[in-house]
Amino acid sequence: MSKFDDIKKLKELLDSDLITQEEFNNQKKLILDIPIVAEEPPEVKEKKVKEYNRVQEEKHHNKITIVVVCSLLVIFFASILVGVRHDQIILDKKEFASEITRSSKFSVHYQPKKHVFKFIAKDGTDWQDTLESNTEQYDEYDSVKTSFIHNWRNNVIPITESKSTEKLGKGSTFKIIDSTDGSTKLLEVKDGEVIYDKFDDIED
Repeated sequence: MSKFDDIKKLKELLDSDLITQEEFNNQKKLILDIPIVAEEPPEVKEKKVKEYNRVQEEKHHNKITIVVVCSLLVIFFASILVGVRHDQIILDKKEFASEITRSSKFSVHYQPKKHVFKFIAKDGTDWQDTLESNTEQYDEYDSVKTSFIHNWRNNVIPITESKSTEKLGKGSTFKIIDSTDGSTKLLEVKDGEVIYDKFDDIED
């Protein structure tokens, strides 16, 4: 007897109300070698749905946490790199000031907070003696005044302008300070432009 004959007989029993629909379905599955899967109660289904949703939500939160942590790490390391770079720039500018000191008649110091290169004539140099004489007495001694102003305009100002346009000098202010008091500004230059010249009203 074939499977279809068995199913046909089952159908007849169903039609005669001798078996229920559920019994017919189960027997049919057995005949066709189809495993019978018992239907889960609603509360079990609901529990599984809740568990699935919980797992998905947990995965979502974990992804957000990973993204936030990674972002904070990137910001942290970026800030370190910026800080290191900033410190290196300051060191480079201080070394630049030292180079100018070694190659000129000025003692030069870099002030990071003000972005200023401060020039003060070195003690015992001819240029400083001339400078000190002229900052106070250039109106009284024409010969000294003429020599000083000539040197000031043809050497001091051009050299200062040139230094302020070099890579490490750009964006900073170059100030020459009167060495007699350590505070009076004689010249101020930025990016190759003279901003202030104490002696600009004196004829050469």
